[in-house]
Amino acid sequence: MRGKAREGCYDRVMRGKRLGLSAAAVLLAAAAGYAYWRRGGTLPMAAPAAALAPAAPQDEVSLPGRIRAQHLIDVPPPQDGTISAFFADIGQEVYEGQLIARVTNESFETAQQATARAVEAAQARLSSQESAVLASRLEASRARAEASRARGDYDRLERTQRRQEMLYREGAAPKLAAERAAREYELAQSEYRGLEGVA
Repeated sequence: MRGKAREGCYDRVMRGKRLGLSAAAVLLAAAAGYAYWRRGGTLPMAAPAAALAPAAPQDEVSLPGRIRAQHLIDVPPPQDGTISAFFADIGQEVYEGQLIARVTNESFETAQQATARAVEAAQARLSSQESAVLASRLEASRARAEASRARGDYDRLERTQRRQEMLYREGAAPKLAAERAAREYELAQSEYRGLEGVA
């Protein structure tokens, strides 16, 4: 009786092991089928012996692939307008401060042209004023020279008039010579005062 019980117990354990092994085999087959389906229906090929050998150390490793930027930065233009020229291609690396594009703004260009015309007109006015100042300085220099000449004549005629007056009082010169010297002196005095005022 005990032997039969042992055999029954042994059969149940063996049946449980067989059932567990069968379930594991079915799960393994299902996993292989799923992997086959995920790969698109191709089975992995056995790697050649050369591929399994350890790779020799190399300085460079090249891998094909596509690199995508982690951060995209918008670079707004400092002014509104139309882009007239690009100086960088798409995907090209740029550095801070590099000229990427030229933006043209018609209102700025119009204002710039108007400013340039105003500057030219102001330059023309300035040059004409400078010419007028130079001409005035030249005239002032001439007037000073004339006033200096008139001053010399005035001083000379004043001395002559005093001399003639003294000679007339002493009776050494006629009255007519003294009067003529006085008239010349008065004319020289008025001319000198006029030219001094102009200078």
